[in-house]
Amino acid sequence: MEKEPAIELIDINEIPLNEKPDRKVKPEGRTKVYDVARGILILLVVIGHSTDVSEIWQVMIYWFHMPAFFILSGIFFKDRRENPFLLFLKLVRKYWIPLWIYYFLTLLTVKIGTGDFVFSQKDFWDNVRGGRAATGSVYWFPTVLILTVFLYTLLERYFKPGFVFPAILLLYAAAHYESVFLVPDSYEKPVIWGADIVLISVFYFFIGVRLRKTIRKWTDRINPVLYSVVFLTSALLLFLQLRLGDKRFIYVLNMKTGKYTDMILDFVIPALFTAAVFALSKLLQKFKPAECIFSFIGRHTIGIMYLHVSLLAMFSAADLKPQINIPVTVTISILAELVVNKAGAMLSDLFSFLRRYFKV
Repeated sequence: MEKEPAIELIDINEIPLNEKPDRKVKPEGRTKVYDVARGILILLVVIGHSTDVSEIWQVMIYWFHMPAFFILSGIFFKDRRENPFLLFLKLVRKYWIPLWIYYFLTLLTVKIGTGDFVFSQKDFWDNVRGGRAATGSVYWFPTVLILTVFLYTLLERYFKPGFVFPAILLLYAAAHYESVFLVPDSYEKPVIWGADIVLISVFYFFIGVRLRKTIRKWTDRINPVLYSVVFLTSALLLFLQLRLGDKRFIYVLNMKTGKYTDMILDFVIPALFTAAVFALSKLLQKFKPAECIFSFIGRHTIGIMYLHVSLLAMFSAADLKPQINIPVTVTISILAELVVNKAGAMLSDLFSFLRRYFKV
C-alpha cells in the first residue's frame, strides 16, 4: 500500500486498501495536481467574495467551487473502516477547533482595520450553531464537511454496499425538495451545523469517493480531445451567461443559501467545471512557476478560507484596487496560517514535555 503526502484541508494519507496503486505515475506528481486545483478553487472563493467582482461572475463561480471541494475531499477519503463516532471527534479536533483561532484572528483584523474590537455574543453563538447561521461567509463549510464525512462513514459501515448509492440519491432528492419548498424557513431558522446542507454535500463527496479511479486517470495524463471538449463546453456556458448578463441566469447553485433546484444540472455543471479545473491544473504542471505558486496556495487554504473576508473588507475600505487587494489578502492569510501552525506545534511540544515531566 502506497502512501500519498497529506494535504492539510482535506484528510488524505493513503490509497484505500482495495485500490491497486498506479505504478505509472509518481504519487508526488499526482498529488501536486490536486494542490494546484485547490489553489485555483480557493482563489475563486476569494474572488467570489470580493466586492469588486460583479454579481454575474460570483454566480458563475458558485456553480462549482464548493461542490469541487467536497469532490476533492471524497477523492482522498480513507477512513471508511473507522468507527464513525471516533472519526467525528477526530474531525472536530482537526477542523472545528481551529475555526475559533481564526475567528478571533478575524476580530483582531477588524480592530486593526477600524480601531474597534467588536465582540458580539450573537455572532459568537451563531458560529457555534454553524451552517447557515454562521456569520463568516465560509464558516459554514467546516461543520458541513465534518457532518458529511460522518454521515458517509455511517452509510458505508451500517448499510449494505448496494444500498449506499440509493440512500445517497434519496438524500440528494431531499435536498432539492428542501431547496424548492422549505429554504425560506430553513434559512431564517437554520439547522445546527448546516445538517440540511449535508443532504447535497454528501452527494458530491460520494462522487469523489466512487469516481476516484476515473478522476485519477483524468489527471494522470493530458488527453487533448477530452480536455478540449470540457474546456469548450465550459467556455460556452460562461459565454451564454455573460451574453444574458445579470438579468437572467441560466443556472444558479449556492450551497450555503440553499439554492439548488435542478437535480440534473446540479450534478452535470459542477462535475463539468470540476473536471475543467482538474484539467487546467494538469496543464499548469507544464509551467513550473505557475505550478509552484498555485500548489503552494493549495497547501495553505485554511488561513485563506477563514481570513479572506475580513481582509478583503479592510483593504477595500482602504481603497486598494482588486488587483492588489486579492494578492495581498492571500499573502497575509498564508502568513497567518504559517504562524498559527508554528505556534500550535510549539504548544503541542510544550504539553508533551509537561506531561512527561509531571508523569501525567
